[in-house]
Amino acid sequence: MPLDGRRASETALPAALERARASGASLYLLYVLSSAAPPAGAAPRHRAAVQRAERYLAAMRQRVATEARSGVSSAVWSGSPAAAIVKAADLIDADLIVIARSGRTGAPRALVGSVVERLLRGTTRPVLVIAPADATVDTSLGEATPLPDRAVMGPGQPGARHSWRQPAAPIRRRR
Repeated sequence: MPLDGRRASETALPAALERARASGASLYLLYVLSSAAPPAGAAPRHRAAVQRAERYLAAMRQRVATEARSGVSSAVWSGSPAAAIVKAADLIDADLIVIARSGRTGAPRALVGSVVERLLRGTTRPVLVIAPADATVDTSLGEATPLPDRAVMGPGQPGARHSWRQPAAPIRRRR
């Protein structure tokens, strides 16, 4: 589970813990320093950033250790956050990536970029995205309404009007 030291990133912890407890999985906490290598002369600041990240992760491990049944581990990585998350998930063969979205929209999101969006495009692993309670919600998605008298039910349920069969023609993916 990626963390960046902000409360917003910690909003996904309860969901991650719940899934870890239910499945008996261990929890892997990841902190990514967004610079791959410190610029010349910045090594002391980089070392200090690594130490802050390690202290933060140690505090988070201690905070969730009693709730996680199968253990908690953590690591500090550097580089692109999305790439680090994908590579760390591959390294530990993660069953699920749980991440909080920032809650930013518009110009702040465009300037910072969306780690979640890049993560979704960079992995085939399941990803659970948790929105903070105070996140901005995009209301410009358009309109949608259910068709009258058309309940969507699973197969085998009385009154099911839809089945879960493969379509007759293959569905083509857009490129």
